Amino acid sequence: MQIDCHALDYISSAGLRVLVIMKKGCKEGVSLIGVNDLVSDILGQTGFSEILGI
Repeated sequence: MQIDCHALDYISSAGLRVLVIMKKGCKEGVSLIGVNDLVSDILGQTGFSEILGI
């Protein structure tokens, strides 16, 4: 599953929790496209960049 993040300026802890739920429920995996620098930094600092395709 691909998620378009072009319009995403920030991601909160609730948004990260949604990504975890999606990752667990989606057998083919979850990947994010169009991630900006701030969101990419947040994903990297929280370890999400290692479990999600970016």
